[in-house]
Amino acid sequence: MRRSHEEAPSMTQGQLAVWAKREFKLIAAPVQNTISDILINAAKIKNEAYGDKRRRKPVKATSAALESGLNAWVARVESKNVNINRMVLAEKAQQLQKIGWLTRFLDRHDMRFRIKKGEAFTRRSGHVLQDELGLYEPNNVFNMDEAGLCYNRTPVGDICPGTSLKTRITVAFCANADGSEMLPLLYIGRAFKPRCLKKTGKEHGFNYEKN
Repeated sequence: MRRSHEEAPSMTQGQLAVWAKREFKLIAAPVQNTISDILINAAKIKNEAYGDKRRRKPVKATSAALESGLNAWVARVESKNVNINRMVLAEKAQQLQKIGWLTRFLDRHDMRFRIKKGEAFTRRSGHVLQDELGLYEPNNVFNMDEAGLCYNRTPVGDICPGTSLKTRITVAFCANADGSEMLPLLYIGRAFKPRCLKKTGKEHGFNYEKN
């Protein structure tokens, strides 16, 4: 209808209504208000929101966030040469919709996900750990921990510009529950073969690994 009006600007809206009834095989001719709305909104009809040229009405997305997220996901998957069918696309849309609903729900009720900490959580997790460790002999239960060794700092304090020296290496300790066995210390640094050692840690008689 818009194209016909552009090709024949002298046609009245009544004539356009008759033409539309004949062209689209309508039961009744469109009323004048419908013709007027189509001509006024001609620019919107050209918009991508109307999809292909066979559509007579614009197809609006029910959720802009879902539409954007699904479109981005399809682009990422297609870039990896992965084929997508309608079922996979529908499942992904449902997944994104659920995630979006959950996010909005948390925001509405001012809820946040937080990692449990504190005495109560430590007590519960400690009981579970004790039950598991009870299945083994103490000499077969080992615990490992680490500490930072700031080898550039003086025992009491030091004078330095701005912040204190924090250059360090990591030292790992490991021993069994009854203290009958203590594994050799493990030193962890940044360099594969530090210049100060000149040789490997194994050649010096201690364990050294690069982080």
